[in-house]
Amino acid sequence: MGGLLKKLVWQDYALLVLFLVYVIFQINLVSQFQQMPSPLYGGDYYHQMGAVNHVIYGGAPFKSFTNELTTPNYSPIYGFLVGNMARVFNLNAMNAMFIFSFIVIFFSMLITYWFSNAVFKNKSLALISVLIFVRLAFFPILKYRELTLFILWPLFFLSVYKLLKTRKYMWALITGVIWGIGSLSHMAFFPMAIFFMPFMFIFMYYIDFVKIKKKKFKINISKLKKEWYKPLLLLLVVFFIGFIIAQVYWFQAIFVYHGQVPNPEPKLRHIDLGQASAIFGYFGTHFKNLFFHFKDGQSPWVWSLSSILITIGTISLFLIKKFKFRDHFLILIYASAFIIPLHFLLTVPIMGFHMDPYLMQLFFYRILSMLIVPFAILVIMEVFSKFEFTKYIPYLLIGILLIFNVLDFNYRVENYKWYQTGKSPLAPYLIDASTWLTRYTGIEDMFIAPKEIGSAVNGISGRKFLAVRGNQESLISPVFERQGDLAVILYGNNTDTQKTLLKKYNVKYLYWDYYWLRAEFQFDKGGALVGYFDPLYVRDTPENRQYFKENGVAYTPENMAIDPSSRNNPLVPKLDMLVAYPPQFDMGHPWSYSLDKFLIEIQSFSQDNQVLAKVYEVRI
Repeated sequence: MGGLLKKLVWQDYALLVLFLVYVIFQINLVSQFQQMPSPLYGGDYYHQMGAVNHVIYGGAPFKSFTNELTTPNYSPIYGFLVGNMARVFNLNAMNAMFIFSFIVIFFSMLITYWFSNAVFKNKSLALISVLIFVRLAFFPILKYRELTLFILWPLFFLSVYKLLKTRKYMWALITGVIWGIGSLSHMAFFPMAIFFMPFMFIFMYYIDFVKIKKKKFKINISKLKKEWYKPLLLLLVVFFIGFIIAQVYWFQAIFVYHGQVPNPEPKLRHIDLGQASAIFGYFGTHFKNLFFHFKDGQSPWVWSLSSILITIGTISLFLIKKFKFRDHFLILIYASAFIIPLHFLLTVPIMGFHMDPYLMQLFFYRILSMLIVPFAILVIMEVFSKFEFTKYIPYLLIGILLIFNVLDFNYRVENYKWYQTGKSPLAPYLIDASTWLTRYTGIEDMFIAPKEIGSAVNGISGRKFLAVRGNQESLISPVFERQGDLAVILYGNNTDTQKTLLKKYNVKYLYWDYYWLRAEFQFDKGGALVGYFDPLYVRDTPENRQYFKENGVAYTPENMAIDPSSRNNPLVPKLDMLVAYPPQFDMGHPWSYSLDKFLIEIQSFSQDNQVLAKVYEVRI
């Protein structure tokens, strides 16, 4: 232990101090939260809390936490880790998520520091990478995407760097394992790593078999004939290990549905990148986020400085006369960060879908900024190497970035509206409902309610619902079929069909909330219906029209975007849908009276002497 401490330098201690500084700021923030800093209805953090609650109360971590299907919507690693941590230390879901955020900060700092130092062999630059990548304003981390982005994503590229540098099978194995686990942490990790592998292939063959002499490329043919298989074998190890582990989550989507998953909502809630205006808009965003990111609602100060340095680093890459391995690696990251998000230019016209290029842009740009910024600082130091002050530039940048991180954090705390929401308590009747549901119902029990109500109650209790918000459903969930069946159960008048469907889905309870109608429809101050929030809908087909008519479901045809958050965006695809209506707009009894035959009220939840929610047991 003493020998290890002697090897530590001031930057290592500075990293620990930086972590403690972050902890102080974060404790001051999260200690004020009385609920998740997120919207209750449709909010990502509450949906993630549903996954954590699912594990806390005994649910299988790799099974859907919203319904009876086998694949969850949110990738399972976050829920598995935080849920089991909560079980071990007897924590509730929200507190476990807040505490886990500190663990993410620590390991993200450590991995970023290790990665940057491995590339630049300079611990001062590594500290700068930490301040660029692990920004104070990005925390707390309360969701699977950020866990992946801040830990597994840089860890993957660290292992890639080691693999490309050493060409050892150990690193190929590690890279494959990280890719596989990453694919269980975020579904986008899987295709991003696949798209990245051709870049690795080209890089390895270029480094091994191509030389540049007098600005001319020369291929070492004799070496290529003897050793052509070596890089390929390393990549095959990475691919097979990663692919096999990923099948824990991806098997059904690939081998059962062959990519044609039943849930179309993930691709239908994004802008239509088949439109020329959307494509040009994307390219504008592509360049802006990299070089001109001066206005940002989360981290404006650090983004502004990093955009300037990224521009300097980018120009410098094209001016290098003698390349080091480090420089080749930076070009590899740069090329992949720029090209991979543009995959939609091929996949949309050929296959009709894309893998969320905006998300890919986010992931690749964060890694790029982590590496290009310290590279730009190196360039600046070389340009001004004759001056004495040059050696102090890294220290100056560390201080400036720390100040900018604090400024960004304060800006975020003051301006992010959901932080203000988090500082107020959850409605008491919802707390009572959560307590009762987790105590007296089972983790596999099926509930029925409107989608937004289902999402909210699933978040605070981990209980399952026949349908939840469409973008929070599993990829393999036939969302339109389930919504159609739910509409027949709730709003139809055919008791035989209602009974059949209640048995089909093994429905145990109906959950009523005073917010029921507003969770589906929009009303003016006079109570008149003026629009939709998130109603039950199915595709407008003759079969679905007949299904609704036969079972007494009132409906209206609409051409609409199906995601409430993007309904007014003209670039988001609009579909012909049938929107189901309740038989009466009665806040206390919006479902069909024919359903009452199967319902018995067993619990109610009040606030200010008003009953705001009830649970009915389904008895057939």
